[in-house]
Amino acid sequence: MGSHAPRAAYFEQRTHMPEAVLAEYARFFEGCQRVLDVGCGPNLLKPRIPGILGLDISPHAKADVLGMVGQLPFQDGALDGVLAKDVLEHLHEPWLAVAEFHRVLQPGGKLRVEVPTPFYHRFWDDYTHIRPYTTRALGEMLKDQGFAVQRVYAYCGQGLPGFGMLGIEGAAIRINNGLAAVRLRRPTNVVGEAVKP
Repeated sequence: MGSHAPRAAYFEQRTHMPEAVLAEYARFFEGCQRVLDVGCGPNLLKPRIPGILGLDISPHAKADVLGMVGQLPFQDGALDGVLAKDVLEHLHEPWLAVAEFHRVLQPGGKLRVEVPTPFYHRFWDDYTHIRPYTTRALGEMLKDQGFAVQRVYAYCGQGLPGFGMLGIEGAAIRINNGLAAVRLRRPTNVVGEAVKP
């Protein structure tokens, strides 16, 4: 039986994040001193968010800490921010991971979770995906694990072909979100933002 951690090839295709997205994460975690990027993969947020630690299960990731999301190697209340982007859809019991996020966050700590929706056309192309999410499902799971949910929303996380080469990926994402708002495009991702009371 092989390893449960993705191999190096899995990370080779995950080497870029649009500047607009990086800036959004930096804004969300502004003021936080210790942020954990769960499932960090190539650890793209490291240069953008001071005090961020990348955690991943795979030795092929560029993680600061190797570990499992269900048993985070941190004391209770040790962090003031947790990001779980594209993590929960890989788990059989994602609520246990959310409970761990709650445990390691200090009161007032911020959580941002991003997961794909059922409308993401490449969801099943990733052999490690188990389940997509709706806004309702994500919001209820966060509440059930003790978080005060600030907002849960769906958006189009993908740009448009060619916009990346032009350096205007943010514009493509805004166009897609506008199309989703008037129901001309289905959202690809769900975001949950919450605080530990």
